[in-house]
Amino acid sequence: MAHPKRLLLCVALTALAAAGCDGVARTVDGQSSSGEGCTTCHGDATRVTASPLEKAAPATGVHLAHLQNSTFRDPLACSECHPVPTSVAHSNKTVDFAWGPLASARGVTPSYDPASKTCTNACHGASPSPAWTAEVTLDCTSCHGHPPASAPHDPSKQDCSACHPGTVLASGELNREAKLHLDGEVEAGGMHPSGWSDPAKHGRAAMTGLAGCASCHGQDYAGGTSGVSCTACHTAVGHAGWATECTFCHGDRASGRASPPVDTQGLSLVSNVSVGAHDAHVGATLASPMACETCHPSRTGSDVRTDAAHVDGDGIAEVQFGALAKTGGKTPVYTRAGATSASCASTYCHGNFSGGTVATTSWTSTTAMTCTSCHGAPPATGEHTRHVGAGLECANCHASVVDASSAVTGPALHVNGTKNVQFGGTWNGRTVTGSWSTSSRTCSGLACHGSQTW
Repeated sequence: MAHPKRLLLCVALTALAAAGCDGVARTVDGQSSSGEGCTTCHGDATRVTASPLEKAAPATGVHLAHLQNSTFRDPLACSECHPVPTSVAHSNKTVDFAWGPLASARGVTPSYDPASKTCTNACHGASPSPAWTAEVTLDCTSCHGHPPASAPHDPSKQDCSACHPGTVLASGELNREAKLHLDGEVEAGGMHPSGWSDPAKHGRAAMTGLAGCASCHGQDYAGGTSGVSCTACHTAVGHAGWATECTFCHGDRASGRASPPVDTQGLSLVSNVSVGAHDAHVGATLASPMACETCHPSRTGSDVRTDAAHVDGDGIAEVQFGALAKTGGKTPVYTRAGATSASCASTYCHGNFSGGTVATTSWTSTTAMTCTSCHGAPPATGEHTRHVGAGLECANCHASVVDASSAVTGPALHVNGTKNVQFGGTWNGRTVTGSWSTSSRTCSGLACHGSQTW
């Protein structure tokens, strides 16, 4: 008979073999796992987290601090410090290290000293050796000076955003959304990394604070102290009017449509607030395509070199509702909860009118709008219910807007701030004709009834 402890170890190793710590599902003996089998030997399966890897991390040292969001960057991958196991063979009573590209960036040779329990790697600067077991609060000077002592830094200059506009905001806070901090490269004015001419590199940084580029390229971006003209480079690739060209930074250059997708960071998924329901609004079928000014400040004639409010450094578009959303004196509200969550509420466009549903809509929803998304079918106001009960259709009173199937055929007259009444079609074999007075809300000359007030 097998020894009890040996039997338990075999069970644990079998479970671990079913799921490598890389979180990839595997099948062993017909049993599938989602990657949480690692917690059989270490970690905590009950740890509240959305990541199996975080559950699998040992509670020793500062494992969790590296696997969770920090002030300075998103969670690190296990592979930055360890080889990611795919079998139970890694159970060798030794902590194996296999440093990843971030820890080894810029020629640094990472190491771990088991005696002092300290690490040396690019993540913490080439010199600092933080103790693995120390619970400390890191700040900017934990890894480099403020500013760093190396050239061309000037000790008297404290505005990091002047040379690192994509990494640090003008407020001095780290630009978390740009994800340029602790990425293995130095994104800065005269110290741009190789490949900086690629728009995916410098364009991404510029969109989070174009004003910072002026410190080296000049206020007119014609060269400045760097001697490199933004306009000259952009002209060479066919964009002489880059500073006033909407699709130079966002939208679709092929079609000329300025709204996302694509956004300023090259993203196209609706789940990103920067993309969201732009496509549904610009390519609307229930109404005419919405102009940018319906939801944003007008940028007509804007030149990003002089319009400080346009590319202002926060990487987030301003929402300022126009006349349509405010129809009837309404006060619409836009709420941005994060990079993947935002909503509009109390807008005329989505039902804040007589008979409407006053819907709060998710900006990142992919659910198509229908008639009942914004009002009843028919609306409960006036004599709608009575008329539908008598067999009348929407098209009998709104012939210019919908057809007999209630499909919108006149989008320019729908969601336009006005109730459009035009009689048409037939009812009980009779042609529906007559006139409507907007001021008195009265129908006249109808075959279905005489003059009646709605």
